[in-house]
Amino acid sequence: MSSALPPAAVHEWRTLGRAVVDRLARYLEASGASEGAVLPWREPDSSVCDWPVDGDGGADLLPLLDRVAAESNHLHHRGSSPSSA
Repeated sequence: MSSALPPAAVHEWRTLGRAVVDRLARYLEASGASEGAVLPWREPDSSVCDWPVDGDGGADLLPLLDRVAAESNHLHHRGSSPSSA
């Protein structure tokens, strides 16, 4: 059975996948160490302006993943549990 992707594309896909897993692991380590705010508040208008819609797509996945993780609510953060008070 042959691959639907050429070997170079398969290698690139694996490399990107490993980078995504590494970034998510670092994010979970940081949140497990209670780093950062649980609910990072921003004015809604500010958030909307900072996330413009790009109809062309093509966002670079790794920086986008870092930004989404940083600007999201972190309810799994140790500081978000009532028992952690």
